[in-house]
Amino acid sequence: LTEPVRATACITSAGYVKVSLQGPAPCAPLVPGGQPGVAELKLAAKKVALLVRKSGHPDAQGGNFGVTIFSASGELRFPVRLDRVAAKWPRHVMYDPDVTASLFYRVARPRCTVQVSVSGNVQIRGATSPEAACEAMRLLHPILREFSS
Repeated sequence: LTEPVRATACITSAGYVKVSLQGPAPCAPLVPGGQPGVAELKLAAKKVALLVRKSGHPDAQGGNFGVTIFSASGELRFPVRLDRVAAKWPRHVMYDPDVTASLFYRVARPRCTVQVSVSGNVQIRGATSPEAACEAMRLLHPILREFSS
């Protein structure tokens, strides 16, 4: 518990704690580097429980730990023609250039949403694990590569 972990914790009055970690994207093709995983989340949760105990609640403890939502972001390193992706994949894509400059691709399995910008920035939301986010990116990368400008 002595190593610093960059995390944000939100503690509700009911006693629930939401811990968020800052770190690079999980897939090596997106951004090289390590990914904060479940072990780092558990460590951050233990540190939050320790801080709560020190602040006057000695019965605070960590229990029922689980990852509910995983988010990742990265770069494709190539621009993407969003209008052409939307024209070819209308069933999976939501794209309205009048509302936002991003395309939202809904992946069925693993169930998540991938937000793609023209410049190639990607955000994966709603995945349940880093592995699910990587799998979504593995499925989507060839499709987006086809529409690179």
